[in-house]
Amino acid sequence: MKFINSAIYFLIALSSCNSEAHKTSPQSTNELIQRFKPVLNGVWVQVDYMDDIIKTKSPFKSSEKLTFISELVIDTSGISADSMIVGTALGNHEGSDFILYFKQGKKQNSLLTGITDFEQPTDSYEFGYEVSSNDTALAIYHYDKNQKLLDKTKYMKVAEVTPGSSLEDGFQYMVNKKLITGSYKVTDSAGIERSTQLTSEGVITGLPGFNTYYIITDFVASPEDNMDKICFDIQTDRQTCYAFEINRDTISLFKAREDETDTLFKKGNALYKFVKQF
Repeated sequence: MKFINSAIYFLIALSSCNSEAHKTSPQSTNELIQRFKPVLNGVWVQVDYMDDIIKTKSPFKSSEKLTFISELVIDTSGISADSMIVGTALGNHEGSDFILYFKQGKKQNSLLTGITDFEQPTDSYEFGYEVSSNDTALAIYHYDKNQKLLDKTKYMKVAEVTPGSSLEDGFQYMVNKKLITGSYKVTDSAGIERSTQLTSEGVITGLPGFNTYYIITDFVASPEDNMDKICFDIQTDRQTCYAFEINRDTISLFKAREDETDTLFKKGNALYKFVKQF
C-alpha cells in the first residue's frame, strides 16, 4: 500500500512539474508574439557595413561587407495568425521579403523563417534578437544541414516604422549620418566660398542650384558603378552627379568622366571642396 501511495504521489508530482513547465515555456504563438513584437518593429540596417563605412569613408569599398540581406523593414501591425512578412533589401540592390514564423527556433531568442538559400537548399535561417549594454540588435542565424551555425548577421535599428517607411530611406539615412551630415565651408573651382549644411535626411542648403543629395550605395547596377559618387537632385531634370573622396574632415567632389578605353569611370577635375566646421 505504501508503495502504491508513493507511486501515485510521484505521478501527481511529475504531472504538476510538467504542467508548470508548460506554463513557463515560451513555445506558444501568443507568448512569442508578445515577447518579440515590441523588439522587432522598426527599420534596421546591417551593423558590419555601417561599422566598416566609418573606417573606409567609402561606400564603394565597404560594399563588399553587404550580405544578401542588408536592410529590414518590420511592421508588426502586419502579424497574421502565427506569421508576418518582413521587407528586405537584397545586397542593397533590390527589394524582397521573407516570412517570419512565430515558432521557437534553436535559441531561446530566435524564430523560424521562410528564407531559402537556392545555392544550398538544405541550409536554414532563423531570426532573433540580442541584448547587450542596453542595446538591442536583430540577427539572422545561418545553419547548415547538420544544424551547425555557419554565420550570423546583425542589424541595428534606425527608426520606428511609420506610414510610407522605405527600405531605401533607412539605409541612406544611416550612410548620410555616418559620412556626410554636418555644416561645411564649401569652396568651388572658381574660389568662391559658401556655408553649406547637409542633413541626415539628404537635404542640402547653402549651395545654389541644389536641394537634395544622394550617396550611391548600389554598385551592381551598371559597369560604370566603380567609384564613390554623390548625386544632387537625383531623378529630376537638375540631376548632377560627382565622384567624391573623404579625407578626414574634407570631402572633395570631382567630375566623373568615362575612361576612353572601357566603360569604367574615372575622376576628372576637382570641382568642390567641403571642409567640415562641426
